[in-house]
Amino acid sequence: MEEIISEAKALGQKIAEHPRMKEFMAATRAVEQDSNAQAILRKYQEQVQKIRELEQTGKPIEVTDKQALADCEAEVAGNDLLKEMIRTQADYVELMQQINSAIDEAAATANAGGLGILASATMTLAELESAIGKVKAATDRPFGVNLRADATDAEDRVDLMIREGVKVASFALAPRPELVSSPQIVTGEA
Repeated sequence: MEEIISEAKALGQKIAEHPRMKEFMAATRAVEQDSNAQAILRKYQEQVQKIRELEQTGKPIEVTDKQALADCEAEVAGNDLLKEMIRTQADYVELMQQINSAIDEAAATANAGGLGILASATMTLAELESAIGKVKAATDRPFGVNLRADATDAEDRVDLMIREGVKVASFALAPRPELVSSPQIVTGEA
């Protein structure tokens, strides 16, 4: 249990340090510090809430309510700070979906008796390290990592896999001999 908690904390720290998270937090702070952006956002949220309440109570949504929401949406779209916050939030959500999907698929496949493979081409080295830790916390079965042999950090990825005890590596493109000739790879001992 302690190992899982430790891995979860490490994953949380890596996510907090990721550029997409930092960009999202910076954009959120910029909105919080701008009274005009806050007012636009608050007005939009109030109009959305009003329409939700009308829908939930079965009351008709008037044309004026729809137009008020469209006006609020136009104001949001016209504010550079809000647009940046929305863009960075979408980037962050995409990152989290990619990480969760890769981890869930690899762990589920391994737990079902197959060989789960993490697709690491779109991950940074830190994201890959987090993903490996999360898969290890979710399964005690072997799994692998797929990586591009031409990645600029391919050696670092291989070193990470060795340190973490990943049993299988698959490569997009043929790996250079020196990339796969380490004694730890050949003998399987880290």
